[in-house]
Amino acid sequence: MIFAVGSVLLVILGGAFVFIYESQERQFEALYRAQALVAHDFTDMVAKTVSKYGGVWVEEKDRVGVNQYLAKIPGLNVEIEGKDGKKYFRMNGFTFIQEMTAVQNSLDGSELSVGFTHRAPTDKALNPLNKPTPEEQRHLDKMRAENLNEYSVFSTDKNGAPVYVHNKANRITQGSCIEPCHPNYKIGAIEAMKTVALPVGRAQAMKEESLKKIIYIFMSALLVVSAVLFLIARHITAPINELMVATDRFSKGERDVKIDIKRNDEIGELAAAFNRMISEVNHSQEELRRLYLDIVKAFVRTIEAKDPYTRGHSENVARYAMLLGEVLGLSAEQMKQLECAALLHDIGKIGIREEVLNKQTSLTDEEYEHVKAHPDISAQIVGNIPDLAPIAYVIKHHHERCDGKGYTAGLTGEQIPLLSRILAIADTFDAMTSDRPYRCGCNKETAFAELRKGAGTQFDAGLVEPFIRAIGDIEIVRTAYEPIAIQL
Repeated sequence: MIFAVGSVLLVILGGAFVFIYESQERQFEALYRAQALVAHDFTDMVAKTVSKYGGVWVEEKDRVGVNQYLAKIPGLNVEIEGKDGKKYFRMNGFTFIQEMTAVQNSLDGSELSVGFTHRAPTDKALNPLNKPTPEEQRHLDKMRAENLNEYSVFSTDKNGAPVYVHNKANRITQGSCIEPCHPNYKIGAIEAMKTVALPVGRAQAMKEESLKKIIYIFMSALLVVSAVLFLIARHITAPINELMVATDRFSKGERDVKIDIKRNDEIGELAAAFNRMISEVNHSQEELRRLYLDIVKAFVRTIEAKDPYTRGHSENVARYAMLLGEVLGLSAEQMKQLECAALLHDIGKIGIREEVLNKQTSLTDEEYEHVKAHPDISAQIVGNIPDLAPIAYVIKHHHERCDGKGYTAGLTGEQIPLLSRILAIADTFDAMTSDRPYRCGCNKETAFAELRKGAGTQFDAGLVEPFIRAIGDIEIVRTAYEPIAIQL
């Protein structure tokens, strides 16, 4: 009987270890893939925008000159002389992306940098720089052989640092680029791939440290199990049943599981070890959540490089929204979603023209309609990431009004998600109290008065006063408009 009970315990603990280990592996790989998809979406969006307007003209630099491959296109002007007497060259979407990623990587030199490398290798390249490496050729061959749209592996960069490589198939869908640049391309075939390589050294180190802690806890638990085997069956049956139930609950996703057994024997030690294991696992998951939020904030800094007003705005909105969420008694999951939604609510400004974002006078009707598209763009970006998909709907509707005069869907009252209504108030409050190119921010009292004036029309009347109480006497951090100069 004792041997049977011990065997059951070993199986349960071993199964729990395997479950936790595999779950952690899946979480990390999902995080890497999510980062890669955001990088792909970002580069695709910028490249398509550049291509839509026929490229960009850049001043002659050490790395910039006549693109001999664009020069082969009949009737396409690739070199001009400006009024200042300087030479300017046409840069296509792909080359522009290479420069953009280089600039983005230089913006943040911290450990949390989400800098990535971007390539478009093909074994039919006209440009030698696009010729695939032996490893890239193997990836391209595999995607062709198995007709894969995406393929990812863990590898190392030229310095030996670990990277996550995500490849997306580049299928030729139209013939406009076939002649004269790519006459050997076949429409519908996988002729090239887009590759993003993300540095994962810090995350890998955290995962290894977390695994060591889990192994230590499990080894301690196994020692306790060995002691439990010497107990009489009638003293261990009930506690073991409780442990089995708790393990089953934990394996099904419950994270607040705790065994309440207060005994000064081996059973009590086993329960304490199990509770310590749960605490360590939850702590590791919290570390992963913080890392995930740091990555989200790093992507927000990418937006800040394009829109100076956004610098600090998203974090301010998150701060105010979380204060209101605490007053309202939101659940831990709702608070997590609210924080992520606040940090990413303006990520869609990546798709807004820079001259519109930085305009220091009133917008035209056409420009205003263009800006109004950013909630939809934000929702589309985060909706492609599994861990962020639940907040896409929140972000999409953060500019709705309770009277139905908002955008993007003209929702009214409680048709608008609660978290969207919270974001609307926090977003407006930070906008009113922050400096803009054409006006100075107002004080808290003036902003509170405006919120009360809009209660029931622009804002949820039931949230305005709780928000004012939540803000209280805290110090307001003003978002300052500081233009950023990025030279290619």
